[in-house]
Amino acid sequence: MTPEGFDLDNSPFSYMNEKFAGSTIAVTTTNGTLAITKSRAAVKVMIGSFLNLEALTQYLRNQQYDILVLCAGWKGKPNLEDTLFAGALVNRLQNEFMISEDAAMMAQRLYLGAKDDLLGFVANSSHVRRLHRKISSDAGKVYDRTCKTKKPVKKKGKVTVKAPAASQTALDAHLLQPGQAFAYDLVKGSLSKTDPQDADKSYYDTYTLSLKEGEELRLEAATDWYRIALSLESPDKQVQTRKDTDEFPGFSIQKLSYKVPATGTYQLRVSSTDPNSAGDYIIRKFLLPATLVLPTEQADFCERVNFLLAQHQDHFEGIKGKKTKTDKKAGITDHYQTAFAFLPGKPSEILFETEQEKTKYQVILGEFTTKEQARQLHQQYVSQLKSCLPGWEPDELSGEKFEQFGVSSYTDFMSLTLKEVGKKKFQVILGLD
Repeated sequence: MTPEGFDLDNSPFSYMNEKFAGSTIAVTTTNGTLAITKSRAAVKVMIGSFLNLEALTQYLRNQQYDILVLCAGWKGKPNLEDTLFAGALVNRLQNEFMISEDAAMMAQRLYLGAKDDLLGFVANSSHVRRLHRKISSDAGKVYDRTCKTKKPVKKKGKVTVKAPAASQTALDAHLLQPGQAFAYDLVKGSLSKTDPQDADKSYYDTYTLSLKEGEELRLEAATDWYRIALSLESPDKQVQTRKDTDEFPGFSIQKLSYKVPATGTYQLRVSSTDPNSAGDYIIRKFLLPATLVLPTEQADFCERVNFLLAQHQDHFEGIKGKKTKTDKKAGITDHYQTAFAFLPGKPSEILFETEQEKTKYQVILGEFTTKEQARQLHQQYVSQLKSCLPGWEPDELSGEKFEQFGVSSYTDFMSLTLKEVGKKKFQVILGLD
């Protein structure tokens, strides 16, 4: 029902008419608007639902702040569907964040008891009774586990790329050369109904990889559309498989690390865990030498960024040195030396936050006596970072003593922070976690 004085009701389906394409729409709801308004003091406000649950979870895992899940409820009272969503989110973040409130634990347990039949569980909720005991088409769509998942932020940086069919040799464009620190390829591909299907009726794409004995292959594939799977076959028909078996189809990511046993041509298959599923995907390939090789001093900014991304896949173990200290001021953080200085002569280290088991690379790019000097360098590196990682999700934060620009992918968050660290002392810091 459309309230008096409004053009549309609050059903998402009301906004799917083509005549609204490109329009700016002002939306207000009884409970959601109030919850957002009360959250204005937060560093960042994200809007979540079961439709974007997986993408929201991936995004939050890269954040360095405490997370407060605020349920909109109904006129100041709790309701079942919001609590179920809160429990689903808590359940996905429990390995990265500490559950500090009983309410969060209660929501998680409620969700675990209901997750196998969410629609049935909410059938007798107060909201459904207000809808005359009939599950609306909106609710059916929200709880449909085949729905796509999207982050509640700008569209730029999504996995969806609408790419043409990729060549079978597209991941073989850059081979690892002697003395080279790494080789990198990125492919934007798509599974479609014209692709071949395996015995499980899953569509698949095949890529050939020319690999040499001793090299380390690191693959990362992601999609918004289905549960993704990777299968690597060696020349002697040995197969390595990584498959997403999460309960919800939708945003999916899989990684495969492989020490090449013999020189030859390998076959990589990208497919879906789910039969008859199609849609776009992105796959990144890194090749590393058998023995660590660092970028030369002449390596440009983008080469250094991509080298760090390659090292991040094993939590920087390949470049981590001796522990130098343990900091207990803000949680327990171990500091380690690193074999790789992002810029020669600039202080670099690897940090490990023990409570969240999070590893981060950090380098001080410059230190200045005025904020304006620091800002000039900060903006210079922001421009370079944007050019190195096009399509990554941009993010900006600021506070009384810091300004931060960051870009994120599915598993990586790279930031450039201008920070006041003392009287007339400003630093520009690059971080990757």
